Amino acid sequence: MGEKGFRDENAASANDCIILDEGPQRGYMAADVLWNHRIGEVSICDGILALTVCLGFAVIMLKKNATKLTLDLHEDELELYEAVKYYKQGKFSLGPLGPLGVQLYSLGPLCRNFMRKVSLIFSSATLGTFYLGAKRAGISPVFALATVCGVAYLPLFQLQSLQVCLGPLQWFLLSIVFYSWESFTYFPQLSTKWFAHLLLLASSVGLSVSTKYLGFATWAWIFILVALHFWNTISDVQLSTCFVVKSTILQASALTLVPAIIFLISNILQLSHWSEDVPEFSRFMSSNFKAYLRGPIEHPVGLNYGSTVTLRHLESLGGYLHSHNYTYETGSFGQQVTLTQVEGDPDNEWIVENKFPDKNNAMLNKKIHDSDQIRFRHRRTGKLLRASTAKPPVSQEEYDLEVSGTGGFDYDGDSDELWTIRVVNAPRRSPVKPLESIINLQNEGHSCALLAHDIRLPEWGFNQQEVLCVEEPMESRTRFKFELVRPAVEVEEYETYYCKKGKISCIMELLFELWKRQIKYNSYEKNYKAISSYNPENWPFNLIGKKLADNIWVFGSLMPVFFVMYQLLQLLKWNPYEKKQEVSLNSTLLYKVGSECALGWLIHFYPFFKNPHSHLDVTLYLPALLLGQMLSAEIVDSLYKWNRWSLACIAAYLAVVIYY
Repeated sequence: MGEKGFRDENAASANDCIILDEGPQRGYMAADVLWNHRIGEVSICDGILALTVCLGFAVIMLKKNATKLTLDLHEDELELYEAVKYYKQGKFSLGPLGPLGVQLYSLGPLCRNFMRKVSLIFSSATLGTFYLGAKRAGISPVFALATVCGVAYLPLFQLQSLQVCLGPLQWFLLSIVFYSWESFTYFPQLSTKWFAHLLLLASSVGLSVSTKYLGFATWAWIFILVALHFWNTISDVQLSTCFVVKSTILQASALTLVPAIIFLISNILQLSHWSEDVPEFSRFMSSNFKAYLRGPIEHPVGLNYGSTVTLRHLESLGGYLHSHNYTYETGSFGQQVTLTQVEGDPDNEWIVENKFPDKNNAMLNKKIHDSDQIRFRHRRTGKLLRASTAKPPVSQEEYDLEVSGTGGFDYDGDSDELWTIRVVNAPRRSPVKPLESIINLQNEGHSCALLAHDIRLPEWGFNQQEVLCVEEPMESRTRFKFELVRPAVEVEEYETYYCKKGKISCIMELLFELWKRQIKYNSYEKNYKAISSYNPENWPFNLIGKKLADNIWVFGSLMPVFFVMYQLLQLLKWNPYEKKQEVSLNSTLLYKVGSECALGWLIHFYPFFKNPHSHLDVTLYLPALLLGQMLSAEIVDSLYKWNRWSLACIAAYLAVVIYY
């Protein structure tokens, strides 16, 4: 190659070496070494070939599956189809999908034929863009083309390509992220093309985050790669401090602000588009969110004795304090007290009574304040809310006490049925305000606090949430609000509770709640009973009985593991005192691209091991597999450049797979 620091007119060959510059302690690699050696150039011919791949895959799929485009929707397709239908009608809905994909699909007609063709366009574009990304990473055209053809051959990729789902859109955005990252590291820093690809990278990350929540894994992956790239940049002592600071600020700003702005805009557009309430979903939302959807809520200024109320547990999804005329099958065998997800159930209603019997109704409409002692009588059955020494039906810790309904309409109760109300977001002795006061309830008979958690009762308890009383509780699980308040005697003082739609703080509060409820709804309500036949640990070995497809799949899954093992072996050979004057260009590319793809594979795969529910489909593994396939292409390409006879081994392996 030419002199160090100057760009060669011809692209580097396989056997070239990178001449290290002399630093104060040891040699170092220049920050723009790929640009200087013309590694990663993409020509017009590459663009034409990528377009041919896109069109070829689309045409083949349309010819093979022309009749499938008009078939009825599969169960897996209903999620996006229903979300788009609700969005077009301006109806509120909850689900695991990000807003951007729903918004894009809603731009066209609500037609399964059209939506399936849109998915095919995205999956076809994925193949072409990944080919360009492989070329930009320095992979030979033959191996880059073979890799995307191998991905296109996978039955699962073909199946998803013709389904009404967001998978193909997410793959396409991931392919843009990969291409723009490789281009970003190829061009000289602070050049026009470098800045353009930085903006493309940031925008594609933002679009990915707004499409599916796995996009956050992509965002984290890019941040880690930027940190590693920064380490390589500061090792170049020829770069001035001012240059490094400018480059770092631009990268940090673009990759933080642009994705965040795209994500916020997409969510705000979704929020402002909702004009019709759907109780099926809004019952899981707070009073604040309900007021946004339904309009201002009118309620009494304070809480009075004799009022009929509903209590809402703040940390639960629905969280309505509930009792019904069924008893526990353990413990005291008293009437069950639970949390339900159903909003308008009459069994959610309780009457707030004074601690002393009020036969003459002298306390009716008297205000209730912090530290007052009250009783809760179930309106339909007359039972009083009680804590006892019996153990709860599910939780069996020493400090857990059962909560049940006891007595009848004529029972006045004792200390077990007496509760001290504590307002945690207002000064002592402040009045209790419906919809505003955050309270907890302390039982006088047992010095414990009313608590609820996500643990469900067995079938005899209708799988509703367990309610118990705990002596030293986790504070967040003891917090409730009075939602519905209906005074026994009409009062004159009412006020309206609503969220100002134009207020930024209100919008952000609604968005944070929406994100939190979406995640919990998907895991706790929608999928809590559903279990997938394939666990994430089995995804890398998803064999379908087709030799070539199975080998392509397993190859892309195992290569990241083999690459990490190879790098660990190389680490054992590392001599920190050795002064090198040159390094192999081939090994440098293998380390760079291999590390990027292996890390991407791990970051896009690992989150599913921490998922709160088990209803996970193997199609979720495809983004990680795409990066695993790219790593496979880099390894095969490096082997070929190291020794061209290795191609014979690869050809022999393929022959065995195909013909035997």
